[in-house]
Amino acid sequence: MNDERTLRPDFWAVAIDETFGWDLSKYAQYVKSVECTYFFDKNEQTFCCEITPSYLLYKVRSTANFVDGFDCHSREADSVDEFIMTHDWEGDPDMYVHCHDIEKMLGGNRSHHLGDLYPKESLDTYDEMVEDVLEYLQGNEVV
Repeated sequence: MNDERTLRPDFWAVAIDETFGWDLSKYAQYVKSVECTYFFDKNEQTFCCEITPSYLLYKVRSTANFVDGFDCHSREADSVDEFIMTHDWEGDPDMYVHCHDIEKMLGGNRSHHLGDLYPKESLDTYDEMVEDVLEYLQGNEVV
């Protein structure tokens, strides 16, 4: 039986600056920041042992943002991309973030509403929808 969250997901993608979590000392002259793309369902809020609700953010990928004028097709860029891909999935990929912190980001150039992906009648469960959105975002950069 479908529950309400299955019937009415409101998926969004956001890019969050996570430079602080990376040791970029070897690449500091090339990389200005590292952003991680996540997606979440705005209709699905969780209370993590506190009064303030949070969204569960599902990790898609991390991406290096290069300094202005840097040739992103160079050997050095390939080295940075390899470094990011090698270390991207260390630790827990998904995380909870307070709703108000995420909602401040919505509507800006580092967010994207994924509402046009649904409804998909062939998907029966919420977990199938989450897997489908993750697969879509891994092949299509939206933020």
